[in-house]
Amino acid sequence: MKARDALKKVRETLGVVGSHCKEKGVRLALIEGAFLILAASFFFVDAGRGLIEIWQSPEYNYGVLVPFISLYLGIHYFRTKRPEIRPSYLGVFIVFVSLFMSVFGVLAANNWINQFSPVVMIGGVLIALLGVPAFKAVFPAYFFLFFAVPLPPLILAGLTAHLQLISSTLSVAGLSLLGVSVFQEGNIIDLGMYKLQVAEACSGLRYLFPLLCFGYLAAIVFEKTLWKKIVLFFSTVPITIAINAIRIVIVGVSVNLWGIKMAEEGFLHEFEGWIMFIGGLVFFFFLSWMLSFIKTKESIPTSDPGASISYRAHLPRAQKLLGVLLILLVLGLIGQKAALAEHKDVLPPRSSFAEFPLRIAAWHGRTNSISSENLKALNLSDYFLADYEAEKISKSVNFYVAYYESQRHNAAPHSPLVCIPGSGWEVVSLISDYPVKDIQGNTLLKVNRAIIKNGQTTRLVYFWYKERGRYLTSTIDRKWYLFRDSLSKGRTDGALVRVDTGMDDDHETEADTILASFLDNALPLLKNYVPD
Repeated sequence: MKARDALKKVRETLGVVGSHCKEKGVRLALIEGAFLILAASFFFVDAGRGLIEIWQSPEYNYGVLVPFISLYLGIHYFRTKRPEIRPSYLGVFIVFVSLFMSVFGVLAANNWINQFSPVVMIGGVLIALLGVPAFKAVFPAYFFLFFAVPLPPLILAGLTAHLQLISSTLSVAGLSLLGVSVFQEGNIIDLGMYKLQVAEACSGLRYLFPLLCFGYLAAIVFEKTLWKKIVLFFSTVPITIAINAIRIVIVGVSVNLWGIKMAEEGFLHEFEGWIMFIGGLVFFFFLSWMLSFIKTKESIPTSDPGASISYRAHLPRAQKLLGVLLILLVLGLIGQKAALAEHKDVLPPRSSFAEFPLRIAAWHGRTNSISSENLKALNLSDYFLADYEAEKISKSVNFYVAYYESQRHNAAPHSPLVCIPGSGWEVVSLISDYPVKDIQGNTLLKVNRAIIKNGQTTRLVYFWYKERGRYLTSTIDRKWYLFRDSLSKGRTDGALVRVDTGMDDDHETEADTILASFLDNALPLLKNYVPD
């Protein structure tokens, strides 16, 4: 009987919906809405492809579920809170901003802005058709969509490096407590016979992003008190760090007992990851259960049963706004295709670094290579890495250039300051825009000058970005000129250049002289491999 009653209710509901859809105004609004979705799909197709590709990575593989969960929560909030419907032209303006963001992101070689723009457009459409009061009612569900968008690469790189270092430090402390003889050099855990490197994949991001996502859901669905929501959400960060450190401790103990094969990637490695993630969820639920015992009068209202929703009164205005949004999207789509048709990446001719000379004046070089794992993380187009020595100079010079022919698709150099601490080095001092001068006292270029130290070893490091004829030291400046040159020249190529040498205590001037001498000879050659 219950099944029959439920089926009868579904039929009645569909009948009511069908009768509404037969009305001329509703039918026209539905047609306009369908074309609006179609136009938006064409406009944001590149952003959608980028997001789908990112959702296939272990850190963001939950992303495909986010839109569906957000939609369900939005319907739930709308039906529960029953907000007032007031279609607003403010939403049209927000949609226009989202279209501009998308085109700007593509032309400026900024994938993050391009992938961020569809979420902004959805917010604009909600405000246009439902109004600001209704948007406020469903905002928790709408905000959840932002968890499907990846962090900007610069922030992601810095977060990864910091999490790697924190996980390494905590795991070394844990291993020491268990009586394991261990020594730490940045992200390298030395167990004596074996060395473990806490790679980017072990930074904890695979735990952090899903747990943050889950923490937000739990906070908005189960908790009514604001401070409890905040505690639940942010508790996912220390939980992530703890379970990741525990996992590394388990791997370290296993390697110490049974050999390096216990650290190799495979079923066991992945199984350990899943077990620790489940452990993190258990701890999170335990915290939520403990919070339930804390009584408080503070609450956030979730419903207004006395309110009523009137759709028909605002149907003409909503229909008009749908038409405006549709026209705006179609014009935006035409403008986007026209702009991108004229805007193609220009790849200037250059020589491969395989041809870079190993003899530069009095300097003799020996090439080195980068591991395949690091090459995958760097995502560069070409690189050069070599150590140069000269007969009358006591210290050798390490010379590294990472070249990117395009910086559009999550491919861009990041500051050495991000990865230096992970290699076991400490940045003792840093000077920006430091002038490097030749023998005659003329300024060759300005660089970032860093002194780094690891134990008793000290090195002097110069690094800068060579971006289409410019020598830049600031990441912000690099981003600005990347945007400008992408629009004016159609070029997004560039490189990170780094030179460093050993330094004895209180001999900074000698180290500066060595690097300046090398650059005086090497810089003129670089333009053939990193075009101006």
